[in-house]
Amino acid sequence: LALADSGLPYTLINAAWAKQLGLPRYYDGVRVEVNGLGFIGLVGYVNETTIRFPALHQQQDDHEGLKVNAVFVRDLPEAAILGYAGLFEHFRVVFCSFSQRLVLCR
Repeated sequence: LALADSGLPYTLINAAWAKQLGLPRYYDGVRVEVNGLGFIGLVGYVNETTIRFPALHQQQDDHEGLKVNAVFVRDLPEAAILGYAGLFEHFRVVFCSFSQRLVLCR
């Protein structure tokens, strides 16, 4: 499960997932400081990874997923926070406040 933030310029991924995403040495990526979302001076590491959306995989030709530069952060309180890079630049996103879901459209 991931959160989405339309104001976040990049996608954040909890570093605990790095190994499963094929990045056992995520900290070899470019070091950056993450500010915003209540975070000040949080350190992360930029690495290219692939994001897959299982619901899209079943409906469309999304077998390869999306290659994005994501920031891997230790102790991120969520599994991932999807920002502009990796989500909003590729999809039209509709927030459904009543059902607390979002819908992705290509």
